[in-house]
Amino acid sequence: MIIRGYVVLNRIVEDTGQLIETKNIQVAAKYLFKNIEISYLHVRSGSNNCFQCRIKRE
Repeated sequence: MIIRGYVVLNRIVEDTGQLIETKNIQVAAKYLFKNIEISYLHVRSGSNNCFQCRIKRE
């Protein structure tokens, strides 16, 4: 899976893209949300980049 951070204005936060195993999504999300600029994350397929889900900051 690919996970990326986005700001409120729907722009990708530079250097947040990570290729990760599905079982590590929660760990990666917690790590990325340490950056207070990140409003939400997109999770995409690692093989064809199809959108899977959005993870919102709590």
